[in-house]
Amino acid sequence: MGLLDGLVKKWNPGLIEINKVSMEMRAGSDSAESSKSIGDVLFQKMEGVEIDKIHVADMSMRWGFSERTRGRILNSKMYLSRVEDGWKVILRGGTFSQNWLRHMDIVEIKASIRRDGISFEKAEFAKGVGSVTVKSLEIKSGERPEVAGELTLKNMDVGQLMPVAVRGYVDGKMSGEFQVFGSTNSSEGVGFVGEVVLGEGDGLFLRDRLPLLKALSVVDAFNTYRRVLFTEGTFGMRSHGGRLLVTDIALKAEDLMSLSGSMLVRIPTPEEALMVSENGEEEESALIDEELLNNVEETISLSEAVKASGEQEKAGFGKSPESLFEQVSMNIETRRVEELAAERQARAYRYEGKIKMSLKRDAFSKAPKLSSIYPVAPEMERLEFDVPLEGILYDLTFEQADEIYKQGGRE
Repeated sequence: MGLLDGLVKKWNPGLIEINKVSMEMRAGSDSAESSKSIGDVLFQKMEGVEIDKIHVADMSMRWGFSERTRGRILNSKMYLSRVEDGWKVILRGGTFSQNWLRHMDIVEIKASIRRDGISFEKAEFAKGVGSVTVKSLEIKSGERPEVAGELTLKNMDVGQLMPVAVRGYVDGKMSGEFQVFGSTNSSEGVGFVGEVVLGEGDGLFLRDRLPLLKALSVVDAFNTYRRVLFTEGTFGMRSHGGRLLVTDIALKAEDLMSLSGSMLVRIPTPEEALMVSENGEEEESALIDEELLNNVEETISLSEAVKASGEQEKAGFGKSPESLFEQVSMNIETRRVEELAAERQARAYRYEGKIKMSLKRDAFSKAPKLSSIYPVAPEMERLEFDVPLEGILYDLTFEQADEIYKQGGRE
């Protein structure tokens, strides 16, 4: 602060440093008037005071009213500087989550915030050896902010992109190019559409938690399917409005196996959600709930909350009917319940589709009944058969696996 700042017409306090901020942001508004009012608050210029630089050492913000729209940035360093028509913001460190991009480490985010929306100059995230790069992303302001842009995945850990329930079945790394679309203030939420291409450093593992793979390992005298690694191939993917569509699957695990086809994953109807699987769902549920409850990335310790509450009183705010600690505890508990509910819903997702599976020609050579049911395709010199997908995760391929066990007696 300059010596004469208090005597001039406008006071510029210089750089304002804030230790910690935690905020909930609206993902949109109910009307054009409400949207304009929010803009007036964000971009108002206070008479007599000119604030042009703010640094927040620990910034956390959350947005979205449903699982499809909800996102958050946690414990990041934020730098704000005023520009002619808005603010320029830089975020470094901390984590970012939105849809299936969860707990990504923030390398750097650079964006401009103006009345007409947010424009991202740069956004880079990392997780292990994997990375996500966002380019040309725009969020237009309004009642239902529209999102449009592109992102690139490179060697991303598949487990970071999927519900806990699915991680025991599919693992590995993948790369791809995606378009981002949708709105942060709609029931469908933000969507992604693009193509996954397995490149250098990539590979998808399909584990024998899938009943069909376990059955194949039993009847095939020469090969094992305990953990099938696909190192070549592509598939299309579209995620939006509670539906995941996987199309044009073309994956190869050397000469052991190849897959083609398509699959839809969708939210169950109310009637379907009431159905209970008899294939080990209770055991799976216990394991998943334990993993979720052990995830403490978003929690705050009792001592931190008490300290924050004490600092609030020292600052002269006094005690409110609802203490800071109670508010923090309630928010944490709410978020944990929401995440548990989302994962439990993921276990009830319905799978629909058909995959064509190709195996080595000798896979059933020691099981004559199976050889007659699944003959070698002359044009391919390989076994080829359809794998129907229908039901919840724990039921997938169960009936087909049971039939292979029954018909798979070896000579």
